[in-house]
Amino acid sequence: MNAAKRYGHIVIDVVIVSGLIFAAVWLWMNLCVMPLRSFNDMRLAPTIGLTHGYQLYPGANGPASTWMYGPLPVWLNLPAAAAAGPMGQLLIAGGINMLLNLAAIAAVCWWWPQGTISGRGRLIAAVIAIAAVPWANWQFIQADNYAIALGLLANLAVMRAAGSESSQRLLWTAAMLATATMVCKQTSIAVPSAQLLWLGLTVDRTAVWRHLGRLCCCGCGWLLLILLTCTPESFWFTAVLTPSRLPGRERLDELTPLAWTLGVFLVVPLVVQSWLRWERADRPLLLATLSWLVAWVPGLASIWKIGGSSNCLQGFSLWVPVAAVVGIGVAEQRFGRLVTWLAVIVGSGMLLVQGFGELPVRLTWPTMGVYDEAVALARKLPGQIWFPCHPLVTLQSDGKLYHAEDGLYVRRVCQLPMPPDVLRAGLPPELRAIGTTNSGSSWGIAQEIIGPPAGRHEFSYWTVITARPRR
Repeated sequence: MNAAKRYGHIVIDVVIVSGLIFAAVWLWMNLCVMPLRSFNDMRLAPTIGLTHGYQLYPGANGPASTWMYGPLPVWLNLPAAAAAGPMGQLLIAGGINMLLNLAAIAAVCWWWPQGTISGRGRLIAAVIAIAAVPWANWQFIQADNYAIALGLLANLAVMRAAGSESSQRLLWTAAMLATATMVCKQTSIAVPSAQLLWLGLTVDRTAVWRHLGRLCCCGCGWLLLILLTCTPESFWFTAVLTPSRLPGRERLDELTPLAWTLGVFLVVPLVVQSWLRWERADRPLLLATLSWLVAWVPGLASIWKIGGSSNCLQGFSLWVPVAAVVGIGVAEQRFGRLVTWLAVIVGSGMLLVQGFGELPVRLTWPTMGVYDEAVALARKLPGQIWFPCHPLVTLQSDGKLYHAEDGLYVRRVCQLPMPPDVLRAGLPPELRAIGTTNSGSSWGIAQEIIGPPAGRHEFSYWTVITARPRR
């Protein structure tokens, strides 16, 4: 019997290690894809622009930018500027995004208070959390990712503070991290709000008022840092006025592509919460459930705006790692460890297989030559070619940050017109060509600016469209 048990544990250890390796391969392939997303190029440009003397927030008169969020993700990505070129910069920024989220998931899965879960159960919880969070968390540089990671750590600090000798220090850490989520994205109110609700439900009103004071102090500290490092007028125009002017969707059926995601994000937490309630074991999940619940308010408001997508629904990613820990801990007691471990690993594998199938391209190594070709093309046409969806290219070749087409689109839909002299100042001085990927640019605004094309020249990954001489 003892030999059989040992053999069973060896088998399950092999399965767990296989799951961890499978998850690591999934993350690596997402990192390889990340530089090929033009979205990431435009989102990283403000960070690299800082090192070239540009302001984080361009305001009304600077190069049109797609970054309308808090400054913290831009600051966290600054190590990417150490790379020699755009590909390296994107890989470093992608690595920062990925490692921060991985660290938060690992910390929650290992240290979240749940008295009955085993060590192997906590490892498996990390695997299912990696597999279950939306794939966009791993492929895109977006403010939501940083807010989610810091929010997970903030909630962990609150939970660890209960009964701890260093509770005050942990609560101050929680307040600092919770307010930092709003310095990542202005609408990330879920974590600080949920912490106050949780303290009110589990402790008393005094604890709520004290923590509110901590949140206010930390929030004022973050605000002071923003005012000291950013031009207030530019910050207001870019991060407050512009997003407030984003129009809503015209028809409800425009949300149809998000229907499945919305359903999963709603139904799965309700089912798990109901089961844990039935088992009378839902208390350790309360804070995460409150975060998920509060996050629906800004999340739904954001996805109703033009450009809003599932990344705005931060609550599910704040809930999943905690639910994995609590759910596995209860399932181990209810169904047995081996059955629970195998079921969760199989479920994780199915999610990862689905994720592999949805990758736009399956790479085992970053395509390092893609940006080298673009920079070489830009250096042949200094001050003459514009990469509207890839500002990092000409930031490398010309040392100048030009308009991002997505930023121009945002200015247009927000009815914040750009004066002609400002538009010209953010373009190459002798503009006569645009460079896009072979699939073309996103909005067609760049084509409008250069006018009817005179020629189209395709390379291995890039297309250069030349303009007709102006008379």
